Amino acid sequence: SPKSGIYLLLTSPDVYVQDFCRQVCGFHYFTFPSIVGYTLPYAWVGNSQKYCPEVCAYPFAVPSYIPGLKAMKPPNGDVGVDGMISVMAHEMAELAANPLVNAWYAGGDPTAPVEIADLCEGIYG
Repeated sequence: SPKSGIYLLLTSPDVYVQDFCRQVCGFHYFTFPSIVGYTLPYAWVGNSQKYCPEVCAYPFAVPSYIPGLKAMKPPNGDVGVDGMISVMAHEMAELAANPLVNAWYAGGDPTAPVEIADLCEGIYG
């Protein structure tokens, strides 16, 4: 049943979504019952290879303003796609913990919540 799943929208390197690379590398939200008939959690993840690999594909690409920092070798040999896989894991963890964006968060400001995957962003191993 489509009502019991989560959906990932993965875009190619030439697709730019508002705030991509500046504020988000991906995000999660849900559909509204008044529009589609039921609530459906989803996540969008962009491929940063063209626009901002040093932002959204870390640690497989690193910012030039940090001298001496070396990028990790992307496991699949594709910086953009390997960065997407990391962001997908991040968004799926948050979809599981907070599917309607009104549940679990850390911090005292509900208008700027820190969700579960934000607590360990960029930490691997």
